[in-house]
Amino acid sequence: MNAVHRAGRMIRPLVLALVFTGALAVPAASNAQAATPFCGIRWGSLGKSLDRMTSAPITNVRTGQHTCFDRLVVDLRGKGANYSVHYVNVVRNQGQGAPIPLRGGARLEIVVKAPAYNINTGAQTYRFNNPRELSNVTGFSTFRQVAWGGSFEGYTTIGLGVRARLPMRAFILDGPGGGSRVVIDVAHKWWQPGTTTKVTTAPTTFVAQTDRYALRQAVAVYATATGRLVRYLTPAQPGGSTSSPLLDPTGKTVAYSVGAGTCASDIYRVAVDGKATPVLLVGSDSGPVLEPAIAPAGDRIAYVQGHCDSAAAELVVRRLTGGAPAVVLYRAAQGEGMYMVRWGRNGLLSFLTTEGPSRSLHTMTATPGGRIYSSPPAPKGCFWSGAAWFVQAGQDRLLASQQCGAGSRWLVLDQHLGTVRTLAAFGNQLGAQAISVDASGTWVIYQENGASIAGTIWRWNFASSSKPQRVTQGPYSPSWR
Repeated sequence: MNAVHRAGRMIRPLVLALVFTGALAVPAASNAQAATPFCGIRWGSLGKSLDRMTSAPITNVRTGQHTCFDRLVVDLRGKGANYSVHYVNVVRNQGQGAPIPLRGGARLEIVVKAPAYNINTGAQTYRFNNPRELSNVTGFSTFRQVAWGGSFEGYTTIGLGVRARLPMRAFILDGPGGGSRVVIDVAHKWWQPGTTTKVTTAPTTFVAQTDRYALRQAVAVYATATGRLVRYLTPAQPGGSTSSPLLDPTGKTVAYSVGAGTCASDIYRVAVDGKATPVLLVGSDSGPVLEPAIAPAGDRIAYVQGHCDSAAAELVVRRLTGGAPAVVLYRAAQGEGMYMVRWGRNGLLSFLTTEGPSRSLHTMTATPGGRIYSSPPAPKGCFWSGAAWFVQAGQDRLLASQQCGAGSRWLVLDQHLGTVRTLAAFGNQLGAQAISVDASGTWVIYQENGASIAGTIWRWNFASSSKPQRVTQGPYSPSWR
């Protein structure tokens, strides 16, 4: 069985493209008014974490004041440390689990995955005068107290008392010299006083592949608020053979495959207003064609070309007019599946590959021989599950998800797959698939990974501190604009 046949069985559970109707392709702004984020900060207050450990010891804890935030820095003699930073009701010390009293209206538990002692000799590498006051924060706008929580088995806890639950971020900086720093910033305020702006609301509809158990297998429009089916867009297909619906950049049409899992699949395009019949875009001349994605300029289409002679699958791009042949951009190894092809506004393509349990995220220019960037391995116990392009402050970014056991992590990546920041972690929600970000760059819709093809669909304002909201279960494959 060739790579595409194997990938085909993965693609349908994995790929999710809920497509926003053309008439509503730009998210509407509500009439409600809200204050502008203070200093433009959109960090949110959900937990931040990176999952790895280091033997590089902690040498100092210090604080500072900035115009928009208060900062805490943990210095290390070496590199590689990571962290877990969360608002909690009670901060508890390492080893014993005893509560640590903290001044302030809210408490941050900071766990640095590094020791505060030499792992070979046990000698302390960070010394302080008062465990209750690691740093003097008198007069700070946000910080109220910094307290020691102990260092045990390579984990070090610091309790940070703050004025209230406020936006915060955490990240790593290299230096000075061969050292590194874990940095935690907590904003002074949520909102800029005296300013207002319109609140961007989520798109009101999406299009998805119908539930695999539905009587009619097709691509259909659904209401975001209720998950209710609004209308079908395609003729009924036997055996659930439509798959991978994905909205084009205009929000007016959706491209999708028909006959997935066979040697005769084709790619069609249909208007999301439901007023036209589907049009054939790519025929299966030499094998199945899957995962269609139309370029931002609307002139090209990228897709996965399979072969039924056991040859490896290929990522190809072709012009939609003019009859030019398809150009191969990436040729998969034997046994390697490809899915979740997406265009960025920058003309780059992103896609995921799978080989056994291993999954990698890639970006590349849409030209033959173009440089390919590949994601670093996910942390131990995690794997990359999905990604989608969006624009933030004029920069093209990827919103990416990793599944970690029974939970998930969300990250923002640059176009070369470097981590810009970690957004959130959800312990009770699996990794996301077929991720799609709206035109405002604030809302995402996705399908939670799962053993069933009909995973739960969620929407989330990832630019705020809100939590994901359940949309529906049954339809699969989301995307909106």
